[in-house]
Amino acid sequence: MANMAALNQIIEGTDTDPMADESVELTEGQKACLRLVDHHLTSTEIGRFLGISHFTVDQRLDAARRKLNAATRKDAAKFLRLLNNVRYPSHSYTKRKTLSEGNMAQAKAQ
Repeated sequence: MANMAALNQIIEGTDTDPMADESVELTEGQKACLRLVDHHLTSTEIGRFLGISHFTVDQRLDAARRKLNAATRKDAAKFLRLLNNVRYPSHSYTKRKTLSEGNMAQAKAQ
């Protein structure tokens, strides 16, 4: 079912596209979490990798989602990727279990 707020925005012609506002400021922690979400990791996996609790991961992702005006954490990760004009190789969209430690370090550094 479609999000009623999104439908109202379409009807009213209001633009809530985060890409329209280039002043969106994300913390490095928020960016790191979003990059790992884009690689299909869970909050627990991200927390273990970054050495923080999954609660902290969830807080960072929720704050980033709100700043980017995204409906979901996956949408926020896509917005970040688009803002940074990053193209991942097609294999990065496979299951998260195929993501090696080297690839996770690369994702964290991007």
